Amino acid sequence: MRFWRQNFPPFLCGVIVGVVGLLMLLLGPIIFPGSATVIDGDNLRISGYNVRLAGLDAPELPTVDGRQCRKHNPATGCHNASSSALAKLVKGRTAFCLTIVFDWRNWRPVVICKVGDIEINAWLITNCHAGSPKDPAHRIEYYEEMVRTRTCVTRP
Repeated sequence: MRFWRQNFPPFLCGVIVGVVGLLMLLLGPIIFPGSATVIDGDNLRISGYNVRLAGLDAPELPTVDGRQCRKHNPATGCHNASSSALAKLVKGRTAFCLTIVFDWRNWRPVVICKVGDIEINAWLITNCHAGSPKDPAHRIEYYEEMVRTRTCVTRP
């Protein structure tokens, strides 16, 4: 306690605590459960949060009637194998997601999620529904090894 009093004035400590509190408010919980709905092959909506699945890149949704689909919806033709497989996996199940980083540009957490005993990120990769992100900075070595060792006819 003496260290803090000697090295940090009370005002600075208050500012630090305030900033940390504000960040926690903005970021929401680090681990959160919830019902999952599919936005597309690598994005979900969980407990009111739009989240991006970490370490993978799934094919984009198709174009329907000249417009790029923005959300998985089989009724309108806005779906592909990746988003449909993900929708079947999470349907009616509670997903638990761990935030590993926050994407400030798109204002969403980047997460690793599980439903039951299945890690969604790894499942998408091993079942050939997703591949490596184009940007090397977004790659996770654990998933990269899965991409290298899987046997897919086509690799997304």
